[in-house]
Amino acid sequence: MDITDFIDLDTICLDLKATSKQAVFEELVDMLDSTGKLANRTLFLDALWQREYIGNTGFEDGIAIPHAKSNTVIKPCVVIGISQHGIDYGSETGECSDVFIMLASPDNNDEHHIEVLAQVSTKLIEDGFVTKLKSAKTKADVLALFSDVDAKQHATEVQNTVEPVHPITPSSTWYLRRIKEHLLFGTSHMIPFVVAGGVLLSLSVMLSGHGGLPESGILADIAKMGQAGLTLFTLALGGYIAYSIADKPGLAPGMIGSWITVEYYQTGFLGAIVVGFVAGITVKTLKRIKLPDSMTALGAIFIYPLIGTFITCGVVMWGIGAPIAYVMEQMNLLLAGMAGSGKMVLGSVLGAMTAFDMGGPINKMATLFAQTQINTQPWLMGGVGIAICTPR
Repeated sequence: MDITDFIDLDTICLDLKATSKQAVFEELVDMLDSTGKLANRTLFLDALWQREYIGNTGFEDGIAIPHAKSNTVIKPCVVIGISQHGIDYGSETGECSDVFIMLASPDNNDEHHIEVLAQVSTKLIEDGFVTKLKSAKTKADVLALFSDVDAKQHATEVQNTVEPVHPITPSSTWYLRRIKEHLLFGTSHMIPFVVAGGVLLSLSVMLSGHGGLPESGILADIAKMGQAGLTLFTLALGGYIAYSIADKPGLAPGMIGSWITVEYYQTGFLGAIVVGFVAGITVKTLKRIKLPDSMTALGAIFIYPLIGTFITCGVVMWGIGAPIAYVMEQMNLLLAGMAGSGKMVLGSVLGAMTAFDMGGPINKMATLFAQTQINTQPWLMGGVGIAICTPR
């Protein structure tokens, strides 16, 4: 295996702007993300920090080798960054780091990860290699240092040779896995709203001593808190699905779009899920549009959220809002029709799905369905609650 197969000119930077460890990670990951080899920037950043918590990846001579394996990596890659001023990386040597070699590998590719790490380590201990790397004038020079050919000859070849581009075509399984990850990311941020809201609402009813919601006093206030949680969970679900896909700029379009679809079209959790994906894909597409240097800083906090929100809400209002509302209405009518003899059947089905794969996608689907119907069909949680304990 040739390490240069995993290094692109677009993943080399000779003058990093970062002044902190977090900023270094973000700048390196942004280079990787711009080449299309990364499905989710946020998740890979989390993977880098999880590896860093195990042990600092800063070494002597100002070298740092942050690395991580993650399902969000589409294709293995090596990113190289050089800082002209040095950065406090928190390494055990106490010295600043100025050369950063980041390794990104798919989670199921241990062989590649270990082999690339070995090749990088071998190069770094060669006499004069680090000095040459720090003094490289062009990206082609850096690339040449990692190969066995003469640097000048290699630079000339890079400039004069046009290599065919082989597009990355992920499989359908990869797309399904990405969809599941985005959905579970949104669900994990939604659950605290459901738990807090559901428990507070239940307590207010239980302490009131009668079957209805309390109408006055402190118990009525607690009931309102619970209702707020059960109202806002759809916003969290849609917003964080979009956040998982497009990072922070997707949060506002996802939440605002979810509020529109739930408030005006009564689409419930189903609408929030659809809107979350619409918002995330919209903003991620917008981020691929090259902005002028003078407007780059406004992209994440103004341009992408503003345009993304307008497009997402437009898609809901003038397109998918009514159809999703119809599907949700039919689903609720079906559930209401099963409120008699059908309760046991549906509860058994949801319970079987919950216990089937012990935390896998089928389990998550059944649990999510029951949780999001707790304010209209609370009896669904019966079968799910029992089944959760069964595999234990």
